Amino acid sequence: MRVLLESYSSLLKAVLFVLFGVVAVFIDVDQSPTHWTWPVFVFLAVGLVGLEIYHHRQDKESPLSKMKKNLLDVEGWEKSGSSDYYVANPEFTLSPVDEDMPHLDYRQEWTRGEIGYHSEAGNDAYHVGAFKSGLLLKKLHIVVFDGGKKIVVAPDWVAVGKGRFYFYLKDSIDYAYQQYLTHERGKDHSCGLRRIDTRGAFDIPVLKNLDELKKFTDYCDKPVTRPTTQEAEQVEIFYCLLDKFNNFRHRGRT
Repeated sequence: MRVLLESYSSLLKAVLFVLFGVVAVFIDVDQSPTHWTWPVFVFLAVGLVGLEIYHHRQDKESPLSKMKKNLLDVEGWEKSGSSDYYVANPEFTLSPVDEDMPHLDYRQEWTRGEIGYHSEAGNDAYHVGAFKSGLLLKKLHIVVFDGGKKIVVAPDWVAVGKGRFYFYLKDSIDYAYQQYLTHERGKDHSCGLRRIDTRGAFDIPVLKNLDELKKFTDYCDKPVTRPTTQEAEQVEIFYCLLDKFNNFRHRGRT
């Protein structure tokens, strides 16, 4: 419905305006309010006002916010070569950005329980650019891991004590693209990740917004220090933070 409205809102507004003018010719102030012209007149007037409000909001909305909404319409995109474009508004596109990646996020703590973690081939990291009319709105950091079998948007992280807590923000464009990748691949590779220890699997936590992130870091009550560089300690702290986050979420629901 949103796609149809975006595509044909101007045409719909023109049609309503013409009909409004036609009906207005038949309006007579002495007619009964139940005469067919009055309900139709009111309906068309409300429709025109509604479309005007919609256009006003669309004009005020930032291109990045529009891109996020477009990404959530996962079936509204088509491929063209190495790029994707939004069918309802082809000015919005997604394309790989050619540049060196100095940091290899496929080796971060959340990837280390996967069988293909130690593979010499297949693992990779790169950026996809979100564009409007050729203007770069956002670089989306993509990670291919588990020997090339899985792909996700790199989760963000925040330092907690000597460790790192990895997460997505539900209201972010990064998470919107993660949902887009999930639809494209048919599976959410940010879920069911293996742990190095014997305690099964985990999902990358998804927080509502920055407010929930702050509440969680306050809940942890650990002074921020420089994250440790020891891999075994990094993983141990990360798993502890995952357990603490699960307790935090459970506490908030009770």
